[in-house]
Amino acid sequence: MNDDAPATGSDLFDSESLLTPEERATRERVARFNREHAAPGAAQRWVDGRMALDLVPELTRLGVYGGGVEGYGCSGLGDVTDGLVAAELAKVDFGLSAFFGIHGVLALRAISSLGTPEQKSRWLPDMAAGRSIGALGITEPDHGSDTAGIETRARRNGTGYRLSGRKRWVGNASVSDLTIVFAKDDDGALAAFVVPKDTEGFHATPIEGKIGMRSSWPTDIVLDEVFVPADHRLDGAEGPQIAGAFNAVRPIAAWQALGLSIGAFEAVVEYLTEREQFGSPLTAFQLVQHRIAEMAILISSMRVTCIQVSRALEEDRLTHVMASAAKMLCARQGREVLAIARDLMGGNGLVAEHVVGRHFADMEAVFTYDGTDHIQSLIIGKAVTGHSAFRRH
Repeated sequence: MNDDAPATGSDLFDSESLLTPEERATRERVARFNREHAAPGAAQRWVDGRMALDLVPELTRLGVYGGGVEGYGCSGLGDVTDGLVAAELAKVDFGLSAFFGIHGVLALRAISSLGTPEQKSRWLPDMAAGRSIGALGITEPDHGSDTAGIETRARRNGTGYRLSGRKRWVGNASVSDLTIVFAKDDDGALAAFVVPKDTEGFHATPIEGKIGMRSSWPTDIVLDEVFVPADHRLDGAEGPQIAGAFNAVRPIAAWQALGLSIGAFEAVVEYLTEREQFGSPLTAFQLVQHRIAEMAILISSMRVTCIQVSRALEEDRLTHVMASAAKMLCARQGREVLAIARDLMGGNGLVAEHVVGRHFADMEAVFTYDGTDHIQSLIIGKAVTGHSAFRRH
């Protein structure tokens, strides 16, 4: 054992050794995109509540959409690569990470998992090439984590279906070309439908006044007797397949928590190194080093967790319990990292000019979406004890 080996920032457990050369190379391409395109103007976009839509073509040119999907023009780079891209983008501009996670991972994966070969051929190539942008409509105003309580209905109507209901916190929907909407059919079964953006009765409105996710545009959706042809129902959307599609959601949230944490950690260490108090750089003080060590340990364990669950997803052995545990751990620890970073920044941690302040607010969104901390704990609790605490009668 080499006790003199230097610690590497926030990777104390050498998670880097768990990555392939191709995965590291893709992450570096995204890091270069961040330096050259995303970082300039990121603070002002956050303040203005503006999505970096002008950067989407440049992001598309990286060829990173659909890492977990084989064929149909998707990158096929793997689920770990999907996570690395989401984390790298989140380090600089959470809005771009949210866009990528929804379109480049979740919407593509939903069609790949739930669609027929004909449906995949119809939609995936354009989505993979960025010619068509996707969104995913699951959450409702009165039903967040309780997907079993979805009220949106799809009634059979002649040659198709009429969709009626509401969705909330649907990322990309106001700028997407298609939205995959989950609804219950005439038999009460959960089904997924591809709804083109210009369909009559489909209305997507960005949510205003957010204190986080300001450079992202989650929306409220109203479906007013929206007609979609029968072949827009994803025919593989039944039971286990739907559960499998949902499993990919929480690992991406875990990676985004990791990215926000790394971005804040790197920024605050640089800030404290350059700032002097009482004749010494702040990093020379014991209390400051203690807090830096806390952040480094938390992030290091998040790194290993994210890689492990995404490897499991790649190898088709990811369970909903693993996905929930990863989301719970990373969102909780990411929240702690951001609280420490904001504290160490003092007053400067409260202004959008510094990435720590922006990430501090954005982390609250990650802590909440894709299943709150409490919901994840009940999923894990059921697996451990054998008793479901979701419904008490």
